[in-house]
Amino acid sequence: MNASRSATVPHNDPLVTSADHKRLRVFWYFTAAVITYLLFERLWFSYYKSGSSDWGVWVTPVYVVSFCILFLSEGVGHSAAQLHKADREGVHNTVNTLYAGLPEKKAKLEECLALLFANFEPFIIGRQIISLSAVALLAIAIENSSDASALGSLVVLTLKQIAIFCFPPVPTSFSEPVFGVIGAAKHFVSGILAAFLLSALIPCWFAQILPSLLTTTASLRFFDIRGAKLFVRAALHIYRVGTGLPGQLLANHIRRSKAMGFDKEELIGAGDTSTFKHLTSALGEYISSRKIELEIAEDYLLVTDQIALALIGKPRSSIDQTLRVAMTHCDPSAIIIENEVKIVYPQGIEGTRKQRAAVVTLTDSTDASRLVQELIVLGEARLETEIPRSESEPEQVAFTFRYMTKPLSFELDKPDVFFFEIFKPTQFLEITLSFKSGLFCKSPKIKAGNIEEVMFRDINDEDEISFTTRTLPGHKRILSKNYPRTGRYGLSLNVLRQKPGSC
Repeated sequence: MNASRSATVPHNDPLVTSADHKRLRVFWYFTAAVITYLLFERLWFSYYKSGSSDWGVWVTPVYVVSFCILFLSEGVGHSAAQLHKADREGVHNTVNTLYAGLPEKKAKLEECLALLFANFEPFIIGRQIISLSAVALLAIAIENSSDASALGSLVVLTLKQIAIFCFPPVPTSFSEPVFGVIGAAKHFVSGILAAFLLSALIPCWFAQILPSLLTTTASLRFFDIRGAKLFVRAALHIYRVGTGLPGQLLANHIRRSKAMGFDKEELIGAGDTSTFKHLTSALGEYISSRKIELEIAEDYLLVTDQIALALIGKPRSSIDQTLRVAMTHCDPSAIIIENEVKIVYPQGIEGTRKQRAAVVTLTDSTDASRLVQELIVLGEARLETEIPRSESEPEQVAFTFRYMTKPLSFELDKPDVFFFEIFKPTQFLEITLSFKSGLFCKSPKIKAGNIEEVMFRDINDEDEISFTTRTLPGHKRILSKNYPRTGRYGLSLNVLRQKPGSC
């Protein structure tokens, strides 16, 4: 149960898991140090030895300003792309949370975002022109900076000493061409190679990759950087000048043409993973795994429902979990509940347990014959210590509900439906069908609908959800799904008395 507190290493980070990549990381750190040195060396010589470069002292401010503009361009552009597709209400709520007590900063940010959302395409055009102009100015500044390089001279001196030490004296006619090649290394290191690296890798690392990674998890906070809001307005002014008009006219022409498929807007909703993360952060808890096992026999149906509740955020000393179920082959009064709901705490935690159970009955006022019933079981625990005990890692409390009902109907083409509910964000759902000898089921189906006050026994055919299915030895079939959406689920089972040919 305490596995969530153990140290973990990202599986997708080769720099951590591979010795070869660790050596590669050292190489790139060394390369970054050399490139940074070359940059400051060039700017230093350009500033203090104005005669050694075409622009003299102007190289440094042009490079710094272009670098800062590119940093803002990449960061604001990445933030805008994420926020543009985000839920507007969600963005507004996050702004209220981040800037609670800071009304002036909040008002300025909301004004900037409103301007950005209302003019997103014009911003993209202006931002792209500014970004490419900054890259061009960076390259021009490096090209016109001083190529006097102490590092290049050191390379030449080192190569000459190696040549003198390793090789015997040779005629001048042979040594001069050799030292000429060595001298060319200085021009290559301090000139061609340095100019390429300084105008490519330094801007890429610190003005493109850095802001993009920062805004991946903090798009709104990036607008707190001085000049970010001003950059949005500058991009819109660049657009109004018309510098992006040819590309915009071509894009509009392609959109009007149906041949290339750009005439329709792609409406991409929030995915299961994204929805799970948003709900989890809002509730402060989630179901890390839910495993339902149905043991199906001739004379009974035994259900074991294991729910691992992960707690994050605000510590709490009382935990509860509700189970709602209904079945078409029997009413809730025919369900025999195990005496105690089993609750397992993390290590170092103790607490008291209790449970409650009730049958809910609802009769439709317009049709008195329509009677709907469901079983509700509540497992509660009062803990002696508040959990989670860490702000960064969740802790789990496991609930196990176990109950038995009368056997399924075993009627051909008349499935029984097992209804259950998911009302908390769930990371993993697994349903195991375990058949006793002599029984098998035709393809089980799972449908989902909205959560209602009671579990009505009608779910539309179009609500069927796909699950990953696998068959195991011992007459078992497992249905699993990552990030199932919240709602009311109906598992349709057509179990028959035959040899388990299909199970």
